[in-house]
Amino acid sequence: MEQSSQKTTTTIVVIALVIIIGLIIVLSQRTVKAPEPTTPEQPTTPVTQTPVTPATAVYADTQYGYEVTYPTNFTLNTSKNIINDGYIAEGKPLVSSWVLDFPNDTYKGTNLTRVHMGVGVFEADEKSCVNMVTGNPLTAFPSKQTPVTINGQKFTKVTGIGDAGAGQFETTEYYATYKNNKCYRMILLGHGFNDIVGHNQDNPSDQVKQYDIAPLDAIFTTFAESFKFTN
Repeated sequence: MEQSSQKTTTTIVVIALVIIIGLIIVLSQRTVKAPEPTTPEQPTTPVTQTPVTPATAVYADTQYGYEVTYPTNFTLNTSKNIINDGYIAEGKPLVSSWVLDFPNDTYKGTNLTRVHMGVGVFEADEKSCVNMVTGNPLTAFPSKQTPVTINGQKFTKVTGIGDAGAGQFETTEYYATYKNNKCYRMILLGHGFNDIVGHNQDNPSDQVKQYDIAPLDAIFTTFAESFKFTN
């Protein structure tokens, strides 16, 4: 009986040793897996869109000593006479002029039919240079005059709108200055119909929108503010 008990104890001890040795072997063969490195979260940078600046060119008049920057997608016409649109300063002769026609898409779908801007040089005295122009709607309607300085030169800014006859109107804006016994004017002209129906050539019954002068004026203002005398 005693021998049987000893055998049982020995067996248990052997089994326990086998288990312990097995655990030691298993544990010794295990490798501790290092934690994967974590990438710190990058702050989100807001996306900003840079405004597209239209291509420009410089018109330089060496004879009358000035230059001005204009958008290249406008049609430059150096043979067009500004007097044809009524711009004649108190009957004084125009000695130089050129015109930029606005692209149609700048006023398409509105009651404007044409818009252009340009520069005219007149033989005029200082008073006539700023006064209302003969044959223009500004003579018949009140206008606003504002003194401004552009690149060191004093100008008078004049704005107005008037009846062009036959149910049409003209909105006009110009900057006038006097230098070297000449009158220099940068001029914006918009011509259109008073009503907003019947001017769509594809469908005369369509209604067009009332024009908004603000975007056109912004283009003209940028044009005018680039004007500078070179002599």
